[in-house]
Amino acid sequence: MSIRAPLRALYVATRVSTASSSQHSIASSSTLCSAFSKLNIARSITTSSSNAASPSSSSSSPAGFSASQPPSVIQPVDPLIAPRGYSPLAIPPLVDPILDLFTNLLMRHGKKGEAQRRVAHILELIQKTTNQPPVALLHRAVYMAGPAVKVISIKKSIKTTPAPRPMFERQRVRQAIIWIFKAADPGRKGGIPREVRIAREILRVLEGESQVFKWLEERHKAAALARSNIKYR
Repeated sequence: MSIRAPLRALYVATRVSTASSSQHSIASSSTLCSAFSKLNIARSITTSSSNAASPSSSSSSPAGFSASQPPSVIQPVDPLIAPRGYSPLAIPPLVDPILDLFTNLLMRHGKKGEAQRRVAHILELIQKTTNQPPVALLHRAVYMAGPAVKVISIKKSIKTTPAPRPMFERQRVRQAIIWIFKAADPGRKGGIPREVRIAREILRVLEGESQVFKWLEERHKAAALARSNIKYR
């Protein structure tokens, strides 16, 4: 039903009411009331038809959103509060600590560039011999040769008492590298380059045939014998 017909009837009723005399006032008022009722009916029909058409439009909208209300704005996530899938401590260091300590102990007279070239030659020899990543093999050899404890001497008046103490990881790595260099000293009089001797000693450690394990066993035996003095400070 169109809304124009009730409006036209209302306009006609108004003209009739103004043009007629007082004798026809009751008829004009009844006509005016009927026109208003028709207008209200037309408005109710238009509202109901618009409400009936709204479910189809809302059904096409995404879930969780309505046609009358705009979707809510997504709030930004604070990176300091949001959970991370990693730990900041897991970021690898700029330089490998074991390889850097290995280079520093091999260095002589502050010539670090020369020491780095020697370390590169040692890693190249290990890689050519084993066809495996040389840095990983160096790490394994160092951890195999590193002692877990050290024996210190504690002086009480005129008596010296040995006592075992645990070693930190850097201390273990340092002692292992020193022992590897010491075990590679024999053969230098024969003209064998030091890089070749160190590379061979690292391979002997990996095979369990190095003299380093003898020193490692002696260190642990001395610590076991002095375990009763562990309370001394």
